[in-house]
Amino acid sequence: MAAAKEGSDSKILLISSDGQHFQVTEAEASMSKLVSNMIEDDCTENGVPLPNVASNVLAKVLEYCKKHAAAADEDVAVKDQELKSFDASFIDVDNTMLFNLILAANYLNVPSLLDLACQHTADLIKGKTVQEIRDTRRGINLSSPSISASSVFNRSMAAPAAPQETNAAAGEMVTLISSDGARFEVPEAAARLSQTVLDEMKKDDYNAINGIPLPNVAGDVLAKVIEYCTKHAAAAAATINAETPAKTSKEEEEEVMMKSFDDEFILVDNHMLYGLLTAADAMRIQGLMDLACQRLADMLKGKTSEQMRQTLGITNDFTPEEEEDRGGGTQPLPLCRGGEEQPPPCQGGGAAAARLRLAKSMATATDGGKMVELISSDRERFEVEEAVARLS
Repeated sequence: MAAAKEGSDSKILLISSDGQHFQVTEAEASMSKLVSNMIEDDCTENGVPLPNVASNVLAKVLEYCKKHAAAADEDVAVKDQELKSFDASFIDVDNTMLFNLILAANYLNVPSLLDLACQHTADLIKGKTVQEIRDTRRGINLSSPSISASSVFNRSMAAPAAPQETNAAAGEMVTLISSDGARFEVPEAAARLSQTVLDEMKKDDYNAINGIPLPNVAGDVLAKVIEYCTKHAAAAAATINAETPAKTSKEEEEEVMMKSFDDEFILVDNHMLYGLLTAADAMRIQGLMDLACQRLADMLKGKTSEQMRQTLGITNDFTPEEEEDRGGGTQPLPLCRGGEEQPPPCQGGGAAAARLRLAKSMATATDGGKMVELISSDRERFEVEEAVARLS
């Protein structure tokens, strides 16, 4: 029997992915919010199958849950000291078990275990070079073959958040699923910064347990996007909670801090920058789109066409004669006829306008030619120099 009701000694049967059975107390099982919800819904009669957790990993998770559940009734000072010592010893495992614990804690929704495993991962890579971090990820054998070691590693880097940020953006949790199957638990306030996610949440058939798939966003990019959204949601919550309509010195300080955060956040390599552009477009996060576009524009500003191609990794398909006619790709000309005095009809908000601002920022580095008219999916029309159009 899955749950033998005997007061505080109620037992819950958990079944690992490889068919092993584990009898645990209800208090221990309730450390997992996933299992706790099933207990509340009286759905444990035939046991709780856990298809994403292998028996060796589940045994380790239950060791953690048993200790923390038992400590709940102890004196606070004694409990904190004892658990700190236990946690330090418990998490001293090899990389394969560590990353499998991250997966299991995320799937089972055991927040304290997830925080512990992620913090240990962060400590492992602190001060290491990029190559040393790559070496850390190699040779990892995950219990869930559908999810890559890279995705779990990136998930672990996204999970830890400063307590004030998490609390400021608190509320229901939303599960986002990357293109490579990594699942991310995100505060609803942070998730709502994505219009795409918000639209999904408003649908009648939305199921929080199933999560929201994002087929165009890889795990490492989604981890970075979540970092941005969590920070900005926390800042927005702090502003909303302000008691006075006028800006306080604290709010002004917060604005400076957010500007500093954005400046540091967007200092990424080209691969990640293009990933952020694609993700911001797919998820419709206007602030992130503007930030990434401006970063790319700043990188390209003042460069010749050839230098731009080298930055973007684009092959030059102009003939030598065409290059000669165009002045060798060194003559900066305005993007549109009439320059700033005659903006194209797409001036406004949205991702299309953000991309237009990117193009206009690049205009000082772009050589001239014929005008080409581009029409977006929502029928907005853009007149751009042929040289700009040929970058696509």
